[in-house]
Amino acid sequence: MTRSGRYTILLIILAGFIAAFGLEGLNLIIDITRGLNTYGFGILIGAIVGVILHELAHSRVAVACGCRAGFKYTLYGILITIGSGILQSLNFVGLPRAPIAFIAPGYVIVYCYTSYYRVHEADIAAAGPATNVLLAGVGYLLSHLNGINYFGYGFMMINAALAFFNLLPVPPLDGSKVIRRRPLLWVILMMLSIAMMYKQFLPII
Repeated sequence: MTRSGRYTILLIILAGFIAAFGLEGLNLIIDITRGLNTYGFGILIGAIVGVILHELAHSRVAVACGCRAGFKYTLYGILITIGSGILQSLNFVGLPRAPIAFIAPGYVIVYCYTSYYRVHEADIAAAGPATNVLLAGVGYLLSHLNGINYFGYGFMMINAALAFFNLLPVPPLDGSKVIRRRPLLWVILMMLSIAMMYKQFLPII
């Protein structure tokens, strides 16, 4: 692996840590210290795996379409995600946690040398969130197994959240490209991600 390749992987892993913090804040650290079968540990591992496979899916589909893809941090995305984690940590000072979280430390840039990009734009963009939806489904199954149920729930939640925020129809997020050319696919992925973010739709045993 080249030096730039290792650097890219480290950046993506860091994005996973930032995403995990954005969802749970300091509660993540406290939960991890309680053991492996915890909601927080599931979020941390799910975030790292989810971000890596999300970007890998973008890259593989882009290459298949004659393009290449690369992950790009954005300062406002990082600040908003970290700010979300701080708001999720308000319980440490006796205040209620924020009812919502925001997770979007960066986005994928696609480089194409052919005219195929506009044709396959939605396919490349949808690959990442679709991967997170699948991983959330894996987490849902794990959440029904004794011994790893809390881990599975955290794994499901972070990947459902990653899919949801990436599917928001706001440039430069993936959702802005998917909804423009594949509106039905966007609706399906968005509905699945929302369903898995709420316990009342997918109860834990």
